[in-house]
Amino acid sequence: MRHSGGVVTRRIEAPARLSGTRPGWCESQTKGIHADIAKATGERMRVHLVQVVARDRAALIAELGQI
Repeated sequence: MRHSGGVVTRRIEAPARLSGTRPGWCESQTKGIHADIAKATGERMRVHLVQVVARDRAALIAELGQI
């Protein structure tokens, strides 16, 4: 977030676990791996982020109110 004083950042610790397999060497499969991860986890990651924000909503609002 930007405001007149600079950039505001906040780290939220809530790791989301990702896993999977794909045949071949990683170097030659990078684009395919990225596409597989995005396809398999896109909605799951969105749901996870919404849950994290909902959990920390009060703290986030309080911090933003101080800007």
